[in-house]
Amino acid sequence: MARENRNFVKAWRKAAWWLSAADADSTPALRHIGMEQARGASRGVARTALPVMVLALTIGSFFSNPHNATLLWILTATQIGIALAAQFLMPFTRFSRIQYRSVAACFRAFTTYTFFISLGWGLLFVTASHGSGTEQKMVLLATHVGVICVGGLTFAMIPRASLVYIFNLWLLAEVHIFSVPGGGLVLLAALVTLFSMMLAQAYLQMAKAFVERMKSDMERRETERRMAEAERQEIERSSAAALAARAQREKDRERAMAERQAAMVTLATRYEESVAALAEHLDEAISALALATENISHLNANAREKAQHVLDLATSTTDAVESVAHATGALNESAAEIAAEADEQVAIGQAARAAGDNGLVSLEALAQQTDNIGEIVRMIQDLAGQTGLLSLNATIEAARAGEAGRGFVIVANEVKQLATQTHNAVARIDDIIEGTREKMGVADSAMRSVAETIAMMSARGSHIASAVTGQRLTTSEISEAAGRTASASQQVRMTADEVAKSAREADMLAEEIRAIMASLRARSEALRSTSNDFLASLRDDRSAA
Repeated sequence: MARENRNFVKAWRKAAWWLSAADADSTPALRHIGMEQARGASRGVARTALPVMVLALTIGSFFSNPHNATLLWILTATQIGIALAAQFLMPFTRFSRIQYRSVAACFRAFTTYTFFISLGWGLLFVTASHGSGTEQKMVLLATHVGVICVGGLTFAMIPRASLVYIFNLWLLAEVHIFSVPGGGLVLLAALVTLFSMMLAQAYLQMAKAFVERMKSDMERRETERRMAEAERQEIERSSAAALAARAQREKDRERAMAERQAAMVTLATRYEESVAALAEHLDEAISALALATENISHLNANAREKAQHVLDLATSTTDAVESVAHATGALNESAAEIAAEADEQVAIGQAARAAGDNGLVSLEALAQQTDNIGEIVRMIQDLAGQTGLLSLNATIEAARAGEAGRGFVIVANEVKQLATQTHNAVARIDDIIEGTREKMGVADSAMRSVAETIAMMSARGSHIASAVTGQRLTTSEISEAAGRTASASQQVRMTADEVAKSAREADMLAEEIRAIMASLRARSEALRSTSNDFLASLRDDRSAA
């Protein structure tokens, strides 16, 4: 007997522990599942609140009789009160005023609610049957069984509450059955018992399936979370590696940029030195060319003056010859006058010869200066070639430097354009010099012809003087000599005109050379300024970096 009592106490404690749901918060997973079960049951309580009140009023109204009226309406009001109170006291309802912090508290609240609501339904049905007819009792019994089904399904998510609900209604259903008169009550009671057990088992399986599904979902979500976490960590590791690689690439790029910048500065320094040296040589060559051009201008001026002097002397000779001719016509009248004119012609011829010799000397000096200019032009051509080669090297280095050498390409193109313009200008100067040489050759030949003609005129003048002095020649010989002398004088005048014309053309060519030199000097200064600006900008960029 004592052993049986101990077993009973042990079973009772186990049942109490199970009903208290002490293990509902033992793990986070069970806590999460329990909260979902409580939310599902609270939605059932909210859905059945109005039907509970309507059904209670219906039973109180239609099954009230003198034998049960007072108790029936008390039970009806109690059911309505319980349904209304549940909206404010149960967990997760719309109007709930109580904060439930654990799953066990939620489960105890639902178990308590199902105990009272099921007990109220059972008592309401039994009380309504008291004093009612057989048909009314059968209707109430059928309604009683239906309430077992609906209520058990409402609390199926919480097995404790569902079992308490089904047990209370089953127990009072058995009382209700045995209160109905007639045969077959034992079979009906057995069927209700079997049906209640099947409902309890079905609801337990439903709750178990729900819990298993929740566990499976949680495990799946946990697996997904772990996979996502692993993927996130892998992404973070990959991102960290990518960031490290990117940082390393950035460092490599910065180092490469610094190296390219240093190489560009070194190249720019060498380029600056080369350009400065070439520009200095070009300035020296241009200055030498300008000096030679000035010398040419002075020599041209001297040649023009001497040619004009020869022209004047030739004119005087022509006048003297004409005077000789007139004097020859009047030889019989004044032989002394003829001799004087002949002597004057000889003196003029000697002066013209001296002027012609001076003109030849000036032309020879002019030719020498022209040769000097040719040497300077060849030197400028060499400088232009070196400048073009330097610009080509600079363009290649700038192309290697990439984006950083774009500005250097502009300067290199400027240098290349200067080299091309210098080459074209020097070619033009060379053409001018060749033309000047040709004209100097013509002038030299003309001056030599003038000198020879003047020498011949002087000899013929001397011959005339001798003829007049000795009176050994006839008047016709004197006239013939005078005619030839006049013709030679005319030829001297024409030659002197050609020399003067050549001198003027040489002056024009010298002016053209000056204009070309001014253009070259301006381009050289522009190149030097552009190079200096670019180099200063390049050094500033390096300092900023």
